[in-house]
Amino acid sequence: MAIQFVNNLDINQNYLEQAAIENLAADPASGVLGQLIFNTNSGELKVCTTASPTAAVYTAVGGGVESITTANSTFVNLADSGTASVPILTASLSASGTPDATKYLNGDNAWEAISAIPGTYDWDLQTDSGAGAKVTVGSGDTVVFTSGNSTLDVTNSGLSTSINLPTTAVTAGSYTYTALTVDAYGRITAASSGTSPVTSVTGGTDITITGTAAVPIINQAAITRSDSTSTASPAAGATFTAVDSVTSSTTGNITALNLKTITLPADTNDNTTYTLPTTNGNNPDIVLTGSDSSTDIININGTGTTVKVTGSGNNTLGFDLVDNVTIVDDLTIGGEFTASGTGQSSFGGQVTIPTTPSAATDAASKSYVDSLVAGGLTFKDGFNAGTGALDGGGNLTTGAARVALEVGDFYVVTTAGSFYGSVTLDVGDSVIAKLAAAAGTSDINDWVIIQGDEGVVTFTNSNGGTYVAYGSTNTGAIGAVTIGDVDLTAVDGTSTTTTKFLSKDNTWDVPSYTTNTDAKYALQADAKSGSSVPLTLDGSNGGADTTVNLTEGANITLTRNSATEITIASTDTGALGDRVVLTGGNTAGGLTTFDYNVTSSFGSGAGARNVKCEVITAAGQTVYADVTRSGTTLSVIFTGTVADSAYQALLTYVG
Repeated sequence: MAIQFVNNLDINQNYLEQAAIENLAADPASGVLGQLIFNTNSGELKVCTTASPTAAVYTAVGGGVESITTANSTFVNLADSGTASVPILTASLSASGTPDATKYLNGDNAWEAISAIPGTYDWDLQTDSGAGAKVTVGSGDTVVFTSGNSTLDVTNSGLSTSINLPTTAVTAGSYTYTALTVDAYGRITAASSGTSPVTSVTGGTDITITGTAAVPIINQAAITRSDSTSTASPAAGATFTAVDSVTSSTTGNITALNLKTITLPADTNDNTTYTLPTTNGNNPDIVLTGSDSSTDIININGTGTTVKVTGSGNNTLGFDLVDNVTIVDDLTIGGEFTASGTGQSSFGGQVTIPTTPSAATDAASKSYVDSLVAGGLTFKDGFNAGTGALDGGGNLTTGAARVALEVGDFYVVTTAGSFYGSVTLDVGDSVIAKLAAAAGTSDINDWVIIQGDEGVVTFTNSNGGTYVAYGSTNTGAIGAVTIGDVDLTAVDGTSTTTTKFLSKDNTWDVPSYTTNTDAKYALQADAKSGSSVPLTLDGSNGGADTTVNLTEGANITLTRNSATEITIASTDTGALGDRVVLTGGNTAGGLTTFDYNVTSSFGSGAGARNVKCEVITAAGQTVYADVTRSGTTLSVIFTGTVADSAYQALLTYVG
């Protein structure tokens, strides 16, 4: 019987001298890939090329090509121009006709013109938007590219068609403060640079500038008027000089005065005297009454919406504003404007106020308010994080019609999901727009994501258990949840560590099988008797004596030193041995490994490196496996899959 090796044999590149391959009269039915045999009947060295336990295939090694036979198929001809041992094979297509760049090989094995292929030149022409009818272009058809409104230039160069925008009279370059002319097709037909806008305004004499550089507010300062008076009493027929007209510039500056000499008419005084009394009440009359009893009446009427006129006595006119003043045109107030009352004031037109208020009670301009709220939060809606659907309608993240964004838009997750398919958001998480986006253009980079990571959304607890109860129970509670004290529900009082225990029926009681006699015991070693040392539990103080014999085993010696000390010594008899059945194998990477802890055979002090191992079959034949040692573990390794108990290990302890 041959010696069995059950693992790979590595001879470390040493020569295998005077070796022979297994000689067999016929190929064996079984084998593994690469297994060599020498078939003595055929005289061939063979290798197993198909592994099988019942139908292995062995193929001869070497020999070269002995003969080759060529044959022609439908499309390919194969010819051998070499020798039997060195064949030279040439393959070529057998198609009829002459091939060229305009031919193809058809199923009849003939070279045909490309134009003969059915549908070769048929293709569809349609606008990229899908509008209009689809046109099929067939062989021989011509497609003409034209500019329907003369806004494009179409040129051909060989087989290439170029479609370009025609040039206009506009010179390429950069324009500032540009004036543009655009035709009906959106093309720029004229462009020119304009004058730079006013970037700053400086006040002058009696002129103040407020507001901003882009939006200046020009005000005329209050001018203190310096009046001068003169008196003159020209007689009838005398002359005096008066201002006839004033000439001013377009800016309102006075550029000239026209003075006129006035000659009073000659004195025709007939010595008639007049009184000028007024009537009383609203809209009074002024009555010019002459001493000759002639009268002239002037009626003084208020407007009804702005000014009321009241007569008092015969020489007093009162002018006052009506209670509700309506001013149709501009109103300029040089001083302070104070509005009293508790009613609501309204303005149909635009009211311009300083951009930045200075006092706490000053009105704030739109520009000032916008600067304060820019970037502030504006709550918009709740939404589904997975689909983007807004609770109030519309969509936040999905589709071409998703809502436009402004900086500060604030949305809260009401249904959990994956935000833009990227970030998982839970209920209560929120997103804030950090970038503005037009409708249908937003993406995840436009947002600041706030994840609460709240974990538990709702909390429920109950006292359905047998032994433990909460101080407070909750159902679907949220926020700061109180469960109260958690304690045992056992009845019959509280536990007493010396007498009571928690029983299965959830009560504190003394076990019925426990009787505390407060008995005391002493453990002592008695005198050795034969190979045994009795260990006696002395119950002289209330308990019964109990004795256990500690007996010597093989290679063990017991020595009683005193009532409280025993020495256990081993007798070294030389090498110790054991036979172990190999079980619990682990198969991985084409190997089966059996690990054995040698302390199971030789005690706690044994190390695997002090254990010699021989592997045998269940029948007792020695085989050769790979044996490795580490710590207390001895590993026996086989090639392939090995069943438990197929092999045994003879162990010898040499320590």
